[in-house]
Amino acid sequence: MSSAFPVLARAARDDRERLRYAVQKLWEIALLLGAGLAVCTVVGAPAAIRLIAGTGFEPSVDILRLQAGALLGAYLVATWGFTLLSLGRYLGILAANSVALVVSAVTTLTLAPELGGRGAALATLLGETSLAVAYGLVLIRARPDLRPSLGILPRAGLASGAAASVLLLPGTGAFVDLVAAVVVYAIAAVVLRAIPREVREALAPWARRGSS
Repeated sequence: MSSAFPVLARAARDDRERLRYAVQKLWEIALLLGAGLAVCTVVGAPAAIRLIAGTGFEPSVDILRLQAGALLGAYLVATWGFTLLSLGRYLGILAANSVALVVSAVTTLTLAPELGGRGAALATLLGETSLAVAYGLVLIRARPDLRPSLGILPRAGLASGAAASVLLLPGTGAFVDLVAAVVVYAIAAVVLRAIPREVREALAPWARRGSS
């Protein structure tokens, strides 16, 4: 997103149609990558905790899985945030961050004392989600023409569901599940044509080079 910011800033000043196109494609890529990372974090949480902390920290697995959803929110926050910056909507950014700060603070103070780490993880998820939603609402209100098409949602959802289904496989280890989830998500994204055409075209020369 930081590398795309100059394009967004220039398009916001000179070319409304180019800005609309760029924001739509960035939204699609952010959702696809964020959903993939989130579902792989859910599947790979046992492997990650075992690798980083060792045995005896199994309760941390559920906490990490709760925080996985915040990763998707972070991708959307970056997309909407840089778009708002390119449009100069600084007051909207400030208002959205203020809302997210209140949500995060209230939920942390409310949930953490009762639920411990799970409560803090849930507060993180709610804070990141509220910021993403607030950024999206500010953007749509400021520029209704930048309202994103939601056609990517069912395809990303199906790919995520397919990847998460590896948890149903009996007798596989945590690391095997993680590798399987990554592979299944990538294949499902290709089969469902969830990957934007521009990305497929950009990657095609690399794929041909690898196959040769």
